[in-house]
Amino acid sequence: MKYLYSIFFVVLVSNSTIAQYIISNDAPLNEIPVKYKLEHFKLKGSVKEYKSVTETYKFNKEGYLINYNNGTSNQDYIYNSNNKLIKIKSETSMGIEEYQIEMDSNNRIIKKGEDSFIYDSNGNVIKSKSWMGTFLYSYDNKGRLIKREMKSSFNSNMVTFTYEKDGKFIKTTSDYGKKKFKLYYKNGYNYGADKKNRIKFDKKGNPLYLIDTSGNKITDTEKIYVYF
Repeated sequence: MKYLYSIFFVVLVSNSTIAQYIISNDAPLNEIPVKYKLEHFKLKGSVKEYKSVTETYKFNKEGYLINYNNGTSNQDYIYNSNNKLIKIKSETSMGIEEYQIEMDSNNRIIKKGEDSFIYDSNGNVIKSKSWMGTFLYSYDNKGRLIKREMKSSFNSNMVTFTYEKDGKFIKTTSDYGKKKFKLYYKNGYNYGADKKNRIKFDKKGNPLYLIDTSGNKITDTEKIYVYF
């Protein structure tokens, strides 16, 4: 079974005017436009480095992302003296690109290079634009993502999301029209398509890997942490 942990990891809902994001366990599918703090990844403790099967994230002692690498792209995150993200420098085989960051008065990122983001009064992203096209996001009265539309000159699609309580879990269903994906979340963590799966955590409370119903470690969910 291919586990979708890295795709649907943990995301946000915000209801703050002084911080960019507040992580909510009840809205695990909400999206963060640019992740650059430990809290955006739901990481605990003084994480210096965080590795998945294909990605490596490096943080400074203040908990801000300073480097991201996925094997094909190496990105440096640059801050001013107040730890405000101002630029992302990306290096690939095609060359080097720099993305200037612009924030609004509530410290929410509204521009990353040519990409732009618009928020509602609760801090949820309702519209984003990039080279891929325009994305529109809709939420229910609990601030949970229920629809994502993508429109471009070459493609358009829509995904809808539903939520239901299942004991201590939140069951989410992503409807792509002909395909539906079911995932279970508990305390904001993705347990995959079977709520009987288990997660092995380290001493800090960060997830190490998923264990399937047969007691086997699902290797493509494995995470490694280095702490200060």
